[in-house]
Amino acid sequence: MEFKNIRVEVEGSIATLTLNRPESLNALDNETLAELATVLPDLSERSDVRVLLVTGAGRAFCAGGDVKGQPTRFGWERDRHLSRLRAIHYGVVKALTTVGKPTLALINGVAAGGGLSLALSCDLRIAAKGARFGAGFRRVALAVDMGLSYLLPRAVGSAKALEILYTGELIDADEALRIGLVNRVVPDSSLLDEGMSVAALVASGPPLSMRYAKQAILAAERSGLDAALELEAELQSNCLISKDHRKGVKAFLEKHDPEFTGE
Repeated sequence: MEFKNIRVEVEGSIATLTLNRPESLNALDNETLAELATVLPDLSERSDVRVLLVTGAGRAFCAGGDVKGQPTRFGWERDRHLSRLRAIHYGVVKALTTVGKPTLALINGVAAGGGLSLALSCDLRIAAKGARFGAGFRRVALAVDMGLSYLLPRAVGSAKALEILYTGELIDADEALRIGLVNRVVPDSSLLDEGMSVAALVASGPPLSMRYAKQAILAAERSGLDAALELEAELQSNCLISKDHRKGVKAFLEKHDPEFTGE
């Protein structure tokens, strides 16, 4: 599929989704959000894709919502705003958080507001040394959106999340690593290589195991221990009868690397 504001490239079993509005710091306008909502379910279903990388073109990951477009909506009624948020904004976050395979954000520059939400919607986050993080909703008198009320405290805790939202200050990559906002920080020039290396390692694993690990972790966050244990038992049972599990055990006993197929 061809898109105007995003770029999708598949190399081997790794798909790279690039926000491609560098002149606007990859800000999220309606067209970009609609393209993301279209492509993410497709990537989730593709059997040839085992890992999804998300990054931004140019010097930013994503600067958040496209504020330049806001005046065109000043005359809208509340219900029209509500419908837009539910249909477009939240659809993208749900689509990215529920992609049925590992996802990795490569944060090459500023990730603010909705851009921070996109990064946090991915399973893992690797930041370039020059990356910056924040949420400037206070500057334009807006409330938090695109799932940030759920995603941000899940990563850094409620108090730190509120500090980020209250102050609107940008956080550098080292501080983001310290508070748990990202998994790794690497030199700017090494970001893509590091991301591809991690993606290749994850992609080499058994697809069922990777998908079920993600499903179990996400479900456990929304449920109690009993429900988590029950889901783990169901998912593990599926793995125990899979061909990949037999291959893995055989390869382990014979001391060589297995080739997993997702069966």
